[in-house]
Amino acid sequence: MYKLYKFSDDTTVTADHVVSCLTELNEKNPSASSSLGKMSLTAVDDRTIRIESERPTHVMDAVLAEWVFVIYYQDDDGNFIYTGPYKVDTFTDDHIDLSPNRFYDSQSLDRPRIEIKKYATGEDLAKDAETGDIDIAFHLPIDTLPELRKADGVNVKRYVW
Repeated sequence: MYKLYKFSDDTTVTADHVVSCLTELNEKNPSASSSLGKMSLTAVDDRTIRIESERPTHVMDAVLAEWVFVIYYQDDDGNFIYTGPYKVDTFTDDHIDLSPNRFYDSQSLDRPRIEIKKYATGEDLAKDAETGDIDIAFHLPIDTLPELRKADGVNVKRYVW
């Protein structure tokens, strides 16, 4: 028995959906061709796809886990409908509101709602981090870090690439 995957609108995910999505990403988004180059995708059956790539890889599962390879389709109204544990409720220039995708798994209703917010400045972001108005922040200005390290309940982590 296999798991039946669904989009957040209860549409069953098929191999044709995945082929269409990955083909579009590979053609239109340079990040989706950085690891593999040009990809040729075909649906073998309703649950299986075949990927042939310009650059070979022995870790296709790792490549497909890269941030750029989200799986979606466009509904008849032109809305993008995604898979995964969350669904998009609002998508604007300055924030994205997410709620649990009830069709994802049995824990979906236990997940919190999430707001992803774009800040005008790093200083504004640092202020909300310091006051605890946000849970996580990225790319904070270096000069804000000493005060943030002193703030109660704030943990500053440094990541070097």
